[in-house]
Amino acid sequence: KGEPMTDPGTDPEPPVVALGIITSSLGVLIARRRDKIPPYTFPGGELLPGESPAAAVLRKVPQETGVAVAGTEVIGRRIHPKTGRVMVYVSAAPSEGTEAHLGDPDDLAEVVWASLEETDTLMPDMFKPVHEYLARTLRGA
Repeated sequence: KGEPMTDPGTDPEPPVVALGIITSSLGVLIARRRDKIPPYTFPGGELLPGESPAAAVLRKVPQETGVAVAGTEVIGRRIHPKTGRVMVYVSAAPSEGTEAHLGDPDDLAEVVWASLEETDTLMPDMFKPVHEYLARTLRGA
């Protein structure tokens, strides 16, 4: 008791994943995952070495959804309770239109714009700061 837990330092750090919370008058952009871990997610992906979460969202969201984005700001970060990965949630808005299409069919089965109510149903364990951001941002959308 009282002794600090030691780590031999040989285990790799978990990858950092940046997810785009992309909102428009159509709602929030979400994706259905093929592996269902978790079943639904926000578009994004792992950071490349030296890449910021905002830069990862600007790179990954168009690749996965066909929607170019701008205006990034970090909403929050956490260790995902089911995957154990470091998640950084970054807000952004479409910069060149809202037409979405599936750009990563190996990992994703579908990309759609969803209302806050639909997102609540599909993502019941949504990170609270993200839910609060969506409730403020999508009000009246």
